[in-house]
Amino acid sequence: RAAPGLARARREASHDSRDNTAPATEARKSHRRHSASGMARFLVIDDDSTIRHLIAYALETAGHDVAQAGSGREGTMLFKSKPADVVITDLIMPSDSLETVIELRNEYPALPFILVSGLAKDSPQTVDVALALQARRTLAKPFNLAELLVVVTEVLEEEKLHPPAPD
Repeated sequence: RAAPGLARARREASHDSRDNTAPATEARKSHRRHSASGMARFLVIDDDSTIRHLIAYALETAGHDVAQAGSGREGTMLFKSKPADVVITDLIMPSDSLETVIELRNEYPALPFILVSGLAKDSPQTVDVALALQARRTLAKPFNLAELLVVVTEVLEEEKLHPPAPD
């Protein structure tokens, strides 16, 4: 059985993909806003502050800029004021995780998402939602930081935002 909100996510994502011939508007501008250091900028959205801080710590240790939000609504506002290159978000939050991804996906169709979920990475619900929302990767909780960094590196390589080589 599909996850709640999946049918709407599919409808909105498919509606958006049909409209890809429309001229670019201000709302559909590029999300890419490289930091001054040339590293990727991440937005981490998770209602669990421990998980959010651990993800931010791993990314900052790898040399990336990181902004954090404790809710989808806060994440959307933060993204619009300071766009990120990649968004890492919890898939299941109390109020607005799907809405956040749908809103940002509709405004920034090329924005890469990494979805984090307490559901198994290959569960039918996770796979369905990830496909509908066009997520680049999913991570099942609990995950280790090395696994996170491998996924991040893969997404950055796909986006041509290569991190610096280790010293």
